Amino acid sequence: MTFLEHGILLSQIILTAKYGTYMFMIFIVPAYLCFLAANIAWVFVFRKEIIQKDIFYKNWRNRKAHIWARRMMNAAGVIGNWRAYKLSYSSFWGFRLTPAKFSYVGNFRNLQKKFLWINIISCYALVIIGNLVSLFTMNWGTQLYIQMLENIIIFLLVVWAGLWEQN
Repeated sequence: MTFLEHGILLSQIILTAKYGTYMFMIFIVPAYLCFLAANIAWVFVFRKEIIQKDIFYKNWRNRKAHIWARRMMNAAGVIGNWRAYKLSYSSFWGFRLTPAKFSYVGNFRNLQKKFLWINIISCYALVIIGNLVSLFTMNWGTQLYIQMLENIIIFLLVVWAGLWEQN
């Protein structure tokens, strides 16, 4: 979903500019900037709270067998979304990994819950509210109008899936 979220937000910014509905940028641009800021903040908070403090995770992370998976996870986390870090201990990247060990796995899960709520409040809610407001002021039939309908549904599903995953 991480690259889909980037695509959705960027395409809505482009269509908003194309159709000259600049007042809707009030919602979509800050939402995208918050989305990007959360990804950058995750890197620093994850390093401080998990990598530097969790001995088991640090040992797992520093094993030679996990170096390429760790690099992929870091790159996907920075250019994609903080959720990519959860894939670090799966075989999603095509590497056979042993599951990451944590001294207390609750620290990692709590950090993910915190960033999910940051995204819900600072990005997803802005997109949903902005698109709902926009639908009542725009005429039916433009690509932007259709995308706004789609984005409401997609981001409601992203919120639902994130909350379901974290519980």
